[in-house]
Amino acid sequence: MTAKGIIVALMKEAGLNQTQLAPMVGMKNQSNVAESLRRDMKISVFLRFIDALGYEVVIRKKTEKPKLDSHYILSNDTVGNNLDT
Repeated sequence: MTAKGIIVALMKEAGLNQTQLAPMVGMKNQSNVAESLRRDMKISVFLRFIDALGYEVVIRKKTEKPKLDSHYILSNDTVGNNLDT
């Protein structure tokens, strides 16, 4: 899952649209949010969105077989959401 995919999923879960999210992340309007989601997002922007949506990013050492519950994993090779692997 991409950074955009995570943010969109969290917005959906929260029942928020881009217009509602804009002031929460310090942006003037919906088009600024849309533009941020279209581009390759900087980590600082991703963290601002995640924080505004009430989440945090946790970095931990990889394990051979991570136990996932209601986590989103953002990486180049493994993506998971509610997986029992």
